[in-house]
Amino acid sequence: MSSSVDGLVSGLDTTTLISKLMQAEAVPQNQLRTRVGTQTTKVSAYQTVNTKMSAVQAAADALAKPDAWTSTNVTSSTTSVSASTTGGALPGTVTFDVTQLASAYSSYSQEKLPLTGSTITNGTPISITKNGVPVPLTTQPADGSLQSVVAAINASSDKTGVRANAIAVNGTDYQLQLTSTTTGAASQFQVTGLTLTPLQLAPAQDAKILLGGTGFDALYATSATNTFTGIAAGLTFTASKVESGVSLSVSKDNGSVADKMQAMVDAMNAGKAQIDMASSWDATSKKGGPLSGNSTVRQINMALTGTVTGLTDPTKTLSQIGVQVDRSGKVIFDRQKFLDAYTAKPGDTQALAADFATRVSAVAKGASDSTTGTLTTAIAGTNTLIKTLNASIADWDDRLQVRQATLKKTYSALEVALGKMKDQANWLAGQIASLPSNSSKN
Repeated sequence: MSSSVDGLVSGLDTTTLISKLMQAEAVPQNQLRTRVGTQTTKVSAYQTVNTKMSAVQAAADALAKPDAWTSTNVTSSTTSVSASTTGGALPGTVTFDVTQLASAYSSYSQEKLPLTGSTITNGTPISITKNGVPVPLTTQPADGSLQSVVAAINASSDKTGVRANAIAVNGTDYQLQLTSTTTGAASQFQVTGLTLTPLQLAPAQDAKILLGGTGFDALYATSATNTFTGIAAGLTFTASKVESGVSLSVSKDNGSVADKMQAMVDAMNAGKAQIDMASSWDATSKKGGPLSGNSTVRQINMALTGTVTGLTDPTKTLSQIGVQVDRSGKVIFDRQKFLDAYTAKPGDTQALAADFATRVSAVAKGASDSTTGTLTTAIAGTNTLIKTLNASIADWDDRLQVRQATLKKTYSALEVALGKMKDQANWLAGQIASLPSNSSKN
């Protein structure tokens, strides 16, 4: 509980007086708090620039990788065959006929029977055989009814690869349908342990395409699914119906490379713009950004600009592939000029752009590396300073608390001293008043 020391004797407003004195005493601590705020803002600015530099490095690395230059497009002559390519695909055309689609083996029982009340098991465990290998059900039916058999087969479908269903044929009777969970010739199966007579609903077959030739010289390729890989390097396609005269044309995807170049240039400009904003100086308000005059970010900005001009081969210029720097320091990318250069001289263009990307990546990594990056080091150093300042602020809390207690004690002692003096003055005045007066008698 706080207590007032306002002057009962002196009449002084000592509470206000001490408050004013403490405000003056706290000036150095407030200055420390201001410095903490400034340094915290600086750390935030460093971190924002650091994030931008990480993005620059990621974009540059994406362009520098060899597989960035092997991107391809594939065009299908029909909507019934969809196709895609990977980086290893080679330009060219593949033609074929889709002669057969893959299907899963499926059969149903000739007999029609109710779900319960009749027995369809023959007293031996139900087993499903694929490729000559019998696989017993994990759990055999609770009874021999159709409903129980369906439940038992489905409970083991992950192991057997076969699903069961009871197909209604009228209000009371059903047929047992069994279907493989996979497609292809290997999906065919046989079931033992049942008394039913199976009828085939769909054969087990692979998808098949004719690549060329006729008769004995015909060249076919098959797949257990309707998706084919390995027909040509890096090419994958899926057929959805039987069709003749299918053509898949693979071509280089120059636009993808241009996109990666644009992404790197955009990341560079975003990083440079962030540095400019953080280190700007407003001549009107006479105020600077949190990193105004900061040599660390200024050098990063200059280094990014230098990657455009400081090529490994002095006989080359990035303007040959559409990259240059304008007067404001912004990196400009001419996409069409790049595509024209890449079409005319793909090897030279790749070498020049990859060298550019490698140097940009080195600058960005030098700034944002999690251990040795200049921004990382600057952030760590500033955080250390903030920690030291906060420790000093805490010390000032203790010092000011002691000072406030001292002032309260001093003014309390003053009041006591003044009270004693007042008591003495009152006593003295009383004594003087009690003295007999000397008067002359006539």
